[in-house]
Amino acid sequence: MPDGSKYCFDYDGSYGVIKQIHYYAPDDQPNAVRHERRRTTYAINFTNTDSPRVTQERDWAEQWNGDTDGAWASNEEAVTQFGNTTAPPPTFNGYTYRRNLSIDHTKVPNTDQSNFPVLVSGTYSYLKTTANGGSVQNANGYDVIFTSDSSCATKLNHETETYNASTGAVNYWVRVPTVSHTSDTTFYMCYGNSSVTADQSNKWGVWDSNFQNVYHLPNGTTLSANDSTANAVNGTIENATAAAGQMAGGASFNGSSAGINLGNTSTWAMGSGDYTFEAWIKVTSNPVWVQSILHKDAVGERQVALLFDNLFAANCIDLIHFNDDGTFYWRQTPANSLTTNAWHHVAGARNGSSLLVYIDGVSQTLSSAYTNGPLGTMKSAASVAYIGRNAYSGYEEYFNGLIGVARGYSVLWDAGGGMGASRPEQHQFSHE
Repeated sequence: MPDGSKYCFDYDGSYGVIKQIHYYAPDDQPNAVRHERRRTTYAINFTNTDSPRVTQERDWAEQWNGDTDGAWASNEEAVTQFGNTTAPPPTFNGYTYRRNLSIDHTKVPNTDQSNFPVLVSGTYSYLKTTANGGSVQNANGYDVIFTSDSSCATKLNHETETYNASTGAVNYWVRVPTVSHTSDTTFYMCYGNSSVTADQSNKWGVWDSNFQNVYHLPNGTTLSANDSTANAVNGTIENATAAAGQMAGGASFNGSSAGINLGNTSTWAMGSGDYTFEAWIKVTSNPVWVQSILHKDAVGERQVALLFDNLFAANCIDLIHFNDDGTFYWRQTPANSLTTNAWHHVAGARNGSSLLVYIDGVSQTLSSAYTNGPLGTMKSAASVAYIGRNAYSGYEEYFNGLIGVARGYSVLWDAGGGMGASRPEQHQFSHE
């Protein structure tokens, strides 16, 4: 501001916020008998949820009356009143609104996470479009972005899994460069930009090359089996139907004919490296058999299987790794390690010379089950991969229940916080 000028603030005591800002220009005639200064008053309107707006601007001419008390008298004739005209609100790089999102560091296990996909999910009235009483300008929600800085200038890659313009219900995946395990991590959601007309999301920028396949199975009404990774191994739906999932949508499998065919994908060929396969599941019946969650198997071309088992042990999870020499390495959780008619997160992983299974983030004590070989190099199979069934004719092992999300990684992706990274939807955040 110019030398000699001042800003004064009037506070609204009931809310502890600024109600008016007065700007005083410097005195141009300091030695004159009568001095004059200009004052501009800005009336500020604050709400509990959004950024402040300037609702009124007034220009005043004030003169010193020469009294020893130095009083200034306002010249009411010089007042310029803009009536009810609303001045343009302050913006953040073109966005009218900005909110802080804070990730609770106590939910981040052991070490900082790099380039981490965080789920932003919920129903927020301010994310409805303006036509529906919200603050988002674009009918498709394209003017919602996420940034690492408070000025909304440095965009973070995000994927829009679902956006509902009429309710403000959303599911976004945001790739955060670093998620700290020692202090809360803050990033920003910016919205309300009438100049945005194109989709700004970049799902391939969210899921890096360690993610082999990511299936959200949205949206609870119309089922999609599209892969969110750059590998684009999109599934073919075979009698599975849309259903509500644990986070958003999910797929319902009837236990007799339903599955999602992923084709002969090479993305499941993990060789001798670490890997993770995981899913959210809700088993709705107790079969006297096993049920496939994720499975790539055919006669002589077996590769990997993550199963719900009620045959070899009651209500447990099996992880089977098929070696390139035809042997297999099978590990099984204890009996009754999960319940039916309830959502559970299950994950099977390889960590060097060991297989691991997690249920709801808890590492399980595993039995050897029916292993007939060491944990070797995974077979590079020519068989079809499936969600919810097995391609092996006569041993389809149809899943009966709901699967809410399914993923495969070419790294150990720790599902419980014991080591390595943690699963994306594990983190919680607060917003202002």
